[in-house]
Amino acid sequence: MKQRALEGSWNGGVIFGYDSIGKELVINKEEAEVVKQIFTLYSQGKGLKAIANQLNKNGYRTKRDRHFSINGVATILDNPVKN
Repeated sequence: MKQRALEGSWNGGVIFGYDSIGKELVINKEEAEVVKQIFTLYSQGKGLKAIANQLNKNGYRTKRDRHFSINGVATILDNPVKN
């Protein structure tokens, strides 16, 4: 597990933008669009709070059906997972 983590591979858990199917990560197309929007807004100089506010204003929700938080946006931006 440590080696997989060092490589940026998935060790389990919930990851926004992906679904877990048979212990494999599969891109969730709807969530992937939100992830792209987060990266676009960030690259345009928007802060974490502004991004979270815009996502919530537009009606997007997390995998657990909650509003996006600053920490949630930061986690998505910092996530090294690759499938």
